[in-house]
Amino acid sequence: MAETFETDRPLVLIVEVHDILRAALRAWIEIAVPAVSVIEADCIEGALAILSGKGVNLVLMDIRLRDVHVFEDIRAFHRVAPAAAIVMLYTMLHDTTVADASRAAGPFGLVSAHHLSLHLLSVFRILLSRVVCVC
Repeated sequence: MAETFETDRPLVLIVEVHDILRAALRAWIEIAVPAVSVIEADCIEGALAILSGKGVNLVLMDIRLRDVHVFEDIRAFHRVAPAAAIVMLYTMLHDTTVADASRAAGPFGLVSAHHLSLHLLSVFRILLSRVVCVC
């Protein structure tokens, strides 16, 4: 059964296999962007289970989470939660082949780990402008 999360704030899912990296990213987000709620998954299967629940607005995942299936994972995320934005975190500054192949897998963003805080703040500004409705 899919887990659902009750929150009135945008919900961000971090998908990262390394506990220390996941915790560091979560801590940074909670300080830099207190207007969002953060949940975590340490594997693709766990992320898909969370995504099949309601309310995830943004998925942040390491592009090298699983070397061979990352593009299929992106497509699976879109099938399960088509409204969720997916942002891949990557370290390959000059590897346009991986970036191009990732873009072909579905609409999402790429953020370089080398400038993570700067680029992620822009992602969160966009997320918050999409979620907040002035009626």
